[in-house]
Amino acid sequence: MPAKLFVNNTGYEINGNLTVRAGSQPGQNLNSVQFVLDSSMGSQQVVNYGDPQNVFMDQLEISTLALGGYIISNQIVVTRGSIIDDMFNTQDTITITLNNQSFVVTTSNTWTI
Repeated sequence: MPAKLFVNNTGYEINGNLTVRAGSQPGQNLNSVQFVLDSSMGSQQVVNYGDPQNVFMDQLEISTLALGGYIISNQIVVTRGSIIDDMFNTQDTITITLNNQSFVVTTSNTWTI
């Protein structure tokens, strides 16, 4: 089963929703998976999604109540091979930080096989 490691470096609880792509072409949604990241700095959670035939993420929406407001970020893949598509689908770890009132989402490969 496909999975991503999410790391919360915001210090606030994060509500997340990732959309799973049906097949290989963006925009064909299979389903979505909701998750909550603990507010502890550096907290981590593995989120499973999709199935062996549907391994791609198409969208990531994250939100938090922080700094006197509700902060939301929504990133959607439109084109295969785009920067966002590569971030979501060639990396195993998604790290979320907060810069002023905006989320910063970075990706990396941290798992060893």
